[in-house]
Amino acid sequence: MDWNNWDCTYRVSIKAFIVNDLGGFLIVREDNGLWDLPGGGLDRGESPKDCIYREINEEMGLKPIKIEPRPMLLFSSNNPKGEPIVNVLYETQLAHLDFTSTTECRELKFIHKKADLHGLTTYQNVLDLVEMIF
Repeated sequence: MDWNNWDCTYRVSIKAFIVNDLGGFLIVREDNGLWDLPGGGLDRGESPKDCIYREINEEMGLKPIKIEPRPMLLFSSNNPKGEPIVNVLYETQLAHLDFTSTTECRELKFIHKKADLHGLTTYQNVLDLVEMIF
């Protein structure tokens, strides 16, 4: 194998894994109609905890009250352009869900089983996660 021509560049996406009392996890609907996990791209020099805090604040106008220090799951997927991404999920708690609507968060929904995705258009990482945990 020619290691000089091997492309292994992945965008790192830090995601908040927010669970309700019934064991469902939170997804958010963006302005484009697609559902995703809350969170986003890790900026150069930024810690994952700072990324989640920034993204939740930007997307939802909320502030996390707890972010676990270690990721609970890491998995690769593809973005809508077919480019590879790595999703790193951190268990996160919010004080409440009284969010401010933005282009990145128009609506909230908890997923408790595969059937909850019926009729929703999601990013591939949500489909991949549902396959892994349900």
